Amino acid sequence: MSPRATVMIPVYNGALNLPETIQSLEAQTFKDFEVIFADDKSEDDSLELLSAFAAKDHRVRVLSLQKNLGDAPKVLNEIIKHSRGDYLVYSSQDDLYSPDWIERMVTRADETGADAVIPDLVFLGLSSPSLVGVHGDRSVVLTNREAVTFALDTVIPGNALLRASVVKKIMYPNIGAWADAYASKLFFLSCNKVAFCDGVFYYRRGNPEAITQKISTKIFDAPMADIFTARMLRDNDFDPRLTARMVLRAFEQVFMLSAYVWPVKTDDQRMMEAKIREYLEIFASQEIADMLAKGGLSARDKFLRYGATNRYGVFRLALVVFNAAKVAKTVLLRIRR
Repeated sequence: MSPRATVMIPVYNGALNLPETIQSLEAQTFKDFEVIFADDKSEDDSLELLSAFAAKDHRVRVLSLQKNLGDAPKVLNEIIKHSRGDYLVYSSQDDLYSPDWIERMVTRADETGADAVIPDLVFLGLSSPSLVGVHGDRSVVLTNREAVTFALDTVIPGNALLRASVVKKIMYPNIGAWADAYASKLFFLSCNKVAFCDGVFYYRRGNPEAITQKISTKIFDAPMADIFTARMLRDNDFDPRLTARMVLRAFEQVFMLSAYVWPVKTDDQRMMEAKIREYLEIFASQEIADMLAKGGLSARDKFLRYGATNRYGVFRLALVVFNAAKVAKTVLLRIRR
């Protein structure tokens, strides 16, 4: 008989925090669940820790991947192929949970018939406000489109218990390390409704080993998640202003990330530079021009709209500025030497 829920946890060099996460899983009051860890060729003691946990709990399975996939969404797709639960829920290797986390989510799913149930989200490591229901109201049940709209600005988080059939139909898209940020909106859009419960998911922030805390090529995948979200909104007839807003958010991220590229000294920086160029070409496209033109942008953003309606305009200029700034920095460095 299938378990009611599968907890999916990708692991890479997680030995430091895994013992605490394992203890949090062992403390769950709900018993009809399985946990699938997938070790992505860790170089520390992660696999040994996971194997020891699996040896003493029949509900735990460990996948030892034959090659490093590098991105959590790719690893999650491997876990999904082996999952048996009626519902799936994703956790990072360093997150924690209230003892009734799974119980509250499954109970609420049964009560409401919702394809997705979101617990309270409490941030560990940094002083950020918790996310509880919709502005504190856990009783609300959202339509799929309402859930997507609230998720755009993280009014609600994406760490939901999801009906397995919804996830398996879509899977995590192959768009880089931040694909889960986009996938959560895709999943919500495919749900019949989205409910909330008072179980607690403790999301660890400030972990120096997390991809969100490191300047690497992976963090340059973040704007692509917003670009794909904008396309999803457009293709499903959401308010064009929401679509334009996601484009602008991606644009702002690219310009902030570009500061880490110069002067180009390493292979990673060359990859980052190529990614910046790719983004700027996307922003110069007619597709983006149309999204912005239909979005009714505010006066603050008129210069972007002007650039978009001229196809290349400001965005083509951005490519010129990109190259000019690179050359200028190189010249200045040589003069200083």
